[in-house]
Amino acid sequence: MSLLRSSISSTRTLRTVLAIRKASITSDADRNAVEFFYKVHKNPSVYKALNETSLVLAEKGILGGPDLSMQQQLLLVADSDIRTAMDRVKKELKNADIPVTLDIIRDFFSFFREKKEYEVK
Repeated sequence: MSLLRSSISSTRTLRTVLAIRKASITSDADRNAVEFFYKVHKNPSVYKALNETSLVLAEKGILGGPDLSMQQQLLLVADSDIRTAMDRVKKELKNADIPVTLDIIRDFFSFFREKKEYEVK
């Protein structure tokens, strides 16, 4: 477990799951984000691959915001550790039959980046 120190604690993830379950989601973009979240969260191998990728990105100094410098963009393309980690995520998503498009990724990051208020039912 010490090898997989998540940047998101399990308690925070559980709170996120419970908040999403109670949320009244009305837009297609939010629905896409939540569906992707649940598919990933229910599949341990995908979740593990994403977590390991986030650790590699953090080690390389890439995590921290949506705007990457030119140097960080080049590092994404050139670094073999990053490519290997991202290839593993791609493979695990494919094995789990979880479709991913740029729209889904955009919706996912927008949903969790913004502070939104939801009607609790």
